[in-house]
Amino acid sequence: MTDPPTPPSAATASVCAALYDLARHLRSERGCPWDRTQNLESMHKYVREEADELGESIRKNDPAGILEEWGDVFFILLMLGVIAEEAGQFTIYEAMRLVEAKMIRRHPHVFGNSTVSAVEDVIAQWDKIKSQEKKEEPKSLMDRDSSSGSALERADHVQKIAADVGFDWPTRDGILEKIKEEMAELHDAFAAGDPHGTGDELGDLLFSCVNLARFVRMDAEKLLGAATDKFIERFKYIESELGRVGKTPREATLAEMDALWEQAKKCDKGIGEKG
Repeated sequence: MTDPPTPPSAATASVCAALYDLARHLRSERGCPWDRTQNLESMHKYVREEADELGESIRKNDPAGILEEWGDVFFILLMLGVIAEEAGQFTIYEAMRLVEAKMIRRHPHVFGNSTVSAVEDVIAQWDKIKSQEKKEEPKSLMDRDSSSGSALERADHVQKIAADVGFDWPTRDGILEKIKEEMAELHDAFAAGDPHGTGDELGDLLFSCVNLARFVRMDAEKLLGAATDKFIERFKYIESELGRVGKTPREATLAEMDALWEQAKKCDKGIGEKG
């Protein structure tokens, strides 16, 4: 007679407990010297790095990468929790029960008597409950801004907040004209030899480009990521073709690399063959 299968929740709880014990062991006198020296402040950079690596695996739709990086993020969070416990700030148990209660409270359409069903209504309900939980009402709509994401994500977020109350371009043509205006101002700043003004106008141009992506319902972060991937692949093509003639990019002229770049573009579009 075989034992009944272990419920997924029990199996998950068991492995979480094992990882928790592992994190505590690494912090102990019998553990790792490096782990013992870490604190919440020093771990901040590793949280960002691991989260970014997980995001990159998700962006690339890489199941194996997502599997590994998700585990790394989870363990880093456990380690942070252990450090906080040692400092007497909070326990992992308290943090998990807190977020459990919050998720139940913010999903009254699942656990309560709310009848909202459309995604837009669910988001509005979430925001309303979240604002009610705060002791003070935000003085500005922009206080809803979260600075934890990348600069592109933050720009997109604040633009959406403004658009929600009608402060938005009526058509995309207006944004395209704004981009042209920012380009002209950037040229003027360069001509004036004004480094501060140049940086300011370049930032405005980037902000306007994010605005255009948002307006046409595209993700600026994904678009820039895809453009970066494309640049990498084309540059690898340049390296490969130069390698065929015994050269490296450092040994090639700009004209040679430009010509190979154009070949790479044609290959992207299925025009012509490599070599």
